Amino acid sequence: WVLVAECELGDAGVVCCGFTTPTRGVGEEVAALAGPSAELERVPPHLRGCVLPSELDIPEGARVVKIGGGEAHCAILLDTSTSIERVLPRHRRHRGRVLMLGSNARGQLGLGDASDRRIPATLTRLTDRLGVGLGGGGRVSDRGGDSLGGHDQKAVLDVAAGAAHTVLVTEDARVAAFGQDARGCLGQGESGTGRRFLLPRFMHWVSRDTTRVAQCAAGAAHTVLLTADGRVLTLGDGARGRLGHGEDAPGGGFRSSSTPRRVAGLDGLRVVRVACGARHTLCVTDSGLAYVW
Repeated sequence: WVLVAECELGDAGVVCCGFTTPTRGVGEEVAALAGPSAELERVPPHLRGCVLPSELDIPEGARVVKIGGGEAHCAILLDTSTSIERVLPRHRRHRGRVLMLGSNARGQLGLGDASDRRIPATLTRLTDRLGVGLGGGGRVSDRGGDSLGGHDQKAVLDVAAGAAHTVLVTEDARVAAFGQDARGCLGQGESGTGRRFLLPRFMHWVSRDTTRVAQCAAGAAHTVLLTADGRVLTLGDGARGRLGHGEDAPGGGFRSSSTPRRVAGLDGLRVVRVACGARHTLCVTDSGLAYVW
């Protein structure tokens, strides 16, 4: 038996702590052959790995604390195993490391190229190769290191995966995103909308001096940020009201946003958790109320 602590349902498969069953490109075939009454023998050998859970190798001494499943990729957030800390105090630390896996056609793995990964690859860089953040809001120097995880490096606190983009929150309350900037979901401003970014880029519109971000969530083409003081910011595709700003487009309708905007309808409430479906958003307040749009 396997105790599952976290799971995520993407458009192309199910990802769980300890195993992954990607079904990209074969989803309909698997669904037809591996229904509740289907027997494994009916499934072609090359598809059986997509039906039965299989263990995913992660670095020794690490444990999975969160996963984010996109349309055809996933992000895996690690921490250091408490058992290895007791046995080997000088072991390599894994707190805040991120593993990326799956499709990378639009740069959604943040590894600097567009090659898919069948084996988890560590996300190591949080800025461009010159160590200068070129994210939304201007060219901002990022002195003091641009690596993720491990000793004396920035740790990631939260990850989320959209259809073709990924968002992460660092321990110093900053937000970075990468992949396809569909309708502004990466927060890079009007100049970034529609572009593909192969490396993580900070959202400098959200300054850690004024707005400290604690959590993130991602829909198909929109992004939700939760600040440390319980406010909700949204950006990206605003179709059908998924950003929570009402019919704010000229002449009616819903407007997309390439920069984070506060959801004014939640003013006066303290939100403690945010989540996204492909085309909808929800949050939970400290009093236990859920709001969905």
